[in-house]
Amino acid sequence: MIVDSVMIRYNYHLQEVRNVIFPLAKMLEVGVVIMKPLSWPYYGIPFTRFDPGEEGGGSYTPAQHSLRWILNSSEVSTVVPGMNSREELKENLAAINKEGKVDEKLLERYLQTALGLKARKKLTNMLRDSDVDTRYFAERTLTDEG
Repeated sequence: MIVDSVMIRYNYHLQEVRNVIFPLAKMLEVGVVIMKPLSWPYYGIPFTRFDPGEEGGGSYTPAQHSLRWILNSSEVSTVVPGMNSREELKENLAAINKEGKVDEKLLERYLQTALGLKARKKLTNMLRDSDVDTRYFAERTLTDEG
């Protein structure tokens, strides 16, 4: 069996593949396709829903920071971000074309905000959200962690 590429979950919150899968893929000359780049730390809920309300990030949006952070890994062949609108498509495409430094401190602030008490309240409110997928993921997160 010949494997040309693998698709793995990798993002700022879930970095465990960096130390095992990335070196192995490089050694075997296997491409690495990244899925779920924005769905952290809760299943399928984009981290951008947990905005810490702080300015910063320079010329990147939070989603672009996340995509650029992933694409800065030389082992990554490509990333497959989800998108639900033309605006999100444009934002994702702009992340590829932009150059500049990624602020990991901003991503860390988003992660800490998403793991905090206010985020738990936001997850509870998402249970009443008209977006069925978000309700499902919010309920799953609250059930698994509660």
